[in-house]
Amino acid sequence: MLNKVEEFIKQNNLLFDKQKVIVGFSGGADSTVLLFTLKTLGYAPVALHINHQIRDQEALRDEEFARNFCLKYDIPFFVESVCIPEIAKEKSLSLETAARQERYRIFLEYSIKFDCPIAVAHNKNDQAETVLMHLMRGCGLNGICGILPKNKHIIRPLLSVSRNEIEIFAKENNLDFVTDSTNLVDDCTRNKLRLNVLSPLYKDFPNALDNIFASANLFSEYANLIKEKCDELFAKNSRIEEEKLFLKIEDYKKIEFAELIRRAFSVINGNTVDLERVHIDAIIGLSESGKQLDLPFNTHVLKVYDELVFFSEKSNFSFCEEFIPF
Repeated sequence: MLNKVEEFIKQNNLLFDKQKVIVGFSGGADSTVLLFTLKTLGYAPVALHINHQIRDQEALRDEEFARNFCLKYDIPFFVESVCIPEIAKEKSLSLETAARQERYRIFLEYSIKFDCPIAVAHNKNDQAETVLMHLMRGCGLNGICGILPKNKHIIRPLLSVSRNEIEIFAKENNLDFVTDSTNLVDDCTRNKLRLNVLSPLYKDFPNALDNIFASANLFSEYANLIKEKCDELFAKNSRIEEEKLFLKIEDYKKIEFAELIRRAFSVINGNTVDLERVHIDAIIGLSESGKQLDLPFNTHVLKVYDELVFFSEKSNFSFCEEFIPF
C-alpha cells in the first residue's frame, strides 16, 4: 500500500520530498494510517486534532489517543476544540454541516500558519459515497467527479486506497485506532448510504467500488475539457459589487447555465455542498423581476431584470476566493 500511496502522490503532484504537511488526525483508522504512511514515506507530518465536543467522553478519549499516538511516533501534535452543537444551533445548521465548516476554517488557519498543505484521509470508499450522494441530490458534472485529489490547500493522498486496504495495513503494522460511534448509526445521509446501500452492494457486486472510482476519474477528465469554456462564460457574465454577485442571464436552456449558477453559489459560500438540483430548477424558474429565493447557508438569489443577484447574510469573498473546500 505504501507504494500505491506514494505513486498517487507523485501522479497528482500532492507533495514534494520531505515536505511538511498538516494532517487532519481524528484517531480513526483512515487518518491514523494516513499519518503513519506519510511519516514512513519520509514526509514531515504535523498532526492536527479537532475536538468537536459532540460525543462527550468519547471525544476526550479520541483526543487522548491522538496525543499519545503522536508522542509514540515523534510527530508534532496540535489540538483545537470547538463546540459544534452550539455553532450548529446558532447558525441553524446540522451537526454534520457545522462540523465540516469549522474543520475547513481551522484547516485554512493552520495551512496559512505553517505555509503547507492540509492532508485529509478521504479514501476510495468515501469517493463512491460522495458521488452517489451528489447524484441523489441532482448534481452537475462536477458533482459526478466527486472528491478531487487536490483542491487548493487540501490534498487527499489515500483517495486511491479502499477502506479494506486501510484496515489490512493497520493490522499488518500493529496500528491502534479509535472508532467514532456516530459512524455506526444511520442517522445522516452519508451513514445511511454507507450502511444500508453500499455495504450490501459491494457484497453482490465486488467490482462496484473500483468502477465508481474509475468513472469519477473519467468524469474529472471531461470536466477539465469544459472548464475553460465555463471560465470564459462566468468571467463574461458575472461581476461582484458590494459583496453581491451579479450573474447575467443569457439562456436558461443552455446546460452551461446550471454550472454558472453552481459557480456563483460557490463564490458566495466557498463550496456547492447542499446546493441541489431542486434549488437550481427553482432559480431557473424565477420569471419576474423582484422575485427572491432562499438557498442553503443563508444565501439568497434575487432576479433583477436580466440578472440574478446572489448574496449572503455573512458574505466573505476573500475567504471564498482563496480557499474553496469541496
